[in-house]
Amino acid sequence: MITEWDDLLIHQVITTMDHVESSDSRWHDRHWFHLGDVQGEVLLGVGMGVYPNLNVMDGFAVAIVDGAQYNVLVSRELGRDRHTAVGPLRIDVERGLRTLRIALEPNDHEICFDLTFEAGMPPFEEATHFQRHKGRVVRNNARYNQAGRFSGTLRVGEQAWEVTPERFWGVRDRSWGLRPGQGESVGGLTHKQRHELLGRLGFGFYHYNPTQFPDYSLFYMVNEDPDGKVNAVDGGLCFPYGSERENEVVRITAVESDMEFIDDTPRFKSARLALSLEDGRVKRYSVTPILPCYLAQGGGYGDKDHWHGSYRGKLVVEGSKFDLTDAELLEDFVYANDYFAEWRCDDGELGYGQFEYVLGASERLGFPRP
Repeated sequence: MITEWDDLLIHQVITTMDHVESSDSRWHDRHWFHLGDVQGEVLLGVGMGVYPNLNVMDGFAVAIVDGAQYNVLVSRELGRDRHTAVGPLRIDVERGLRTLRIALEPNDHEICFDLTFEAGMPPFEEATHFQRHKGRVVRNNARYNQAGRFSGTLRVGEQAWEVTPERFWGVRDRSWGLRPGQGESVGGLTHKQRHELLGRLGFGFYHYNPTQFPDYSLFYMVNEDPDGKVNAVDGGLCFPYGSERENEVVRITAVESDMEFIDDTPRFKSARLALSLEDGRVKRYSVTPILPCYLAQGGGYGDKDHWHGSYRGKLVVEGSKFDLTDAELLEDFVYANDYFAEWRCDDGELGYGQFEYVLGASERLGFPRP
């Protein structure tokens, strides 16, 4: 089907722009943003993706304020329309790799915003992730990460903020390709059942962290099996636009982590990290959570009722609210954890960014196989 995008000189395969290289239902192309308030009042996560083989574009916004998580999920039929807008949510690329606008118009679910992301540093391009299991490609995706600051307006519940770059730090990523749990039903498992299943299947600990400091940004991902063996590691340091080191990337070659958890739950209390760099240095950090975020439950990352790419209708806007002071509710929030956090380097540097992990079974961290 011809769309207006076919007029651009950007074709990658011998077909129209509405088709991709694979017929796999999981094929997706997605934006993701994470911004936090260094004063600790509010956190916001925003995402949007397209699933060409499912005829779906969907997105989400998740905000945490005063012990509550507010969630908005949007979905529409894709059809000919490739503009990154789903109902009240839109993402505009105003200048590639530099300036992006994210906006959620007023709606029935107590979150709205109009924000501009200004990148402070070039993106870090991850190595392509490829994994095959019993003959099936379970992962084959590309992704890059970028640090920056936000400005604009944000309202959650009864509170509103003038968002300024000094106070609101953030990161974003762009990913496309095939990933597990995207564009396919995750089954009727509770979050705790999924957590236990990961352990039985030999999944240990997945750590994914982009963050920033005034003079550099860092990203790393590390994947461990239940015995603590590192199966994959990737990452690097990038430096500000306009600096003498703008075009330089210092790769991270190894990651060591030690985490303290709250009362034997998978929710972390603090962390110590040691990042080995290709130039021989080891940078050490203490990480302290500022605000939590439960994207799996609120953003469609494998919730038992919602998952990215699932067909919801021609246009659907849904919302919910979680009481994060409810201990019984939190017991079920164990599959994936995502925090805005303070990062302190032993060198004296202070930074802010994301602290995300998925925990299956990890003997090293005190979570043995079920």
